[in-house]
Amino acid sequence: MAVSRSGTEISGPTPKSEIQRNVTPAAPEGLLVASGRQGGATRLGVSYRRGDPLPRIRIERLSEQVQTIYADGLPVIVVAAARPVGIAAEDVLLVER
Repeated sequence: MAVSRSGTEISGPTPKSEIQRNVTPAAPEGLLVASGRQGGATRLGVSYRRGDPLPRIRIERLSEQVQTIYADGLPVIVVAAARPVGIAAEDVLLVER
């Protein structure tokens, strides 16, 4: 432990395991999932905490080009495109973390 000139404690770097534990959110999060294949489409997904029930997905169409994806009532992804968007709840991947 180091002490500054003013007498306050200065802690060292936070261990990576501590950082990871502190940033794991309890609520579902939106994400982009790459197909892993060249030229494959990127998909929209929602990650949720291991052991939690599957999040309930709801899609709200704000306009022809804008849709919001909700997971358990929380907005997690906003999709805006130049052409009309047609996303259904079945199109959203669910990823356990």
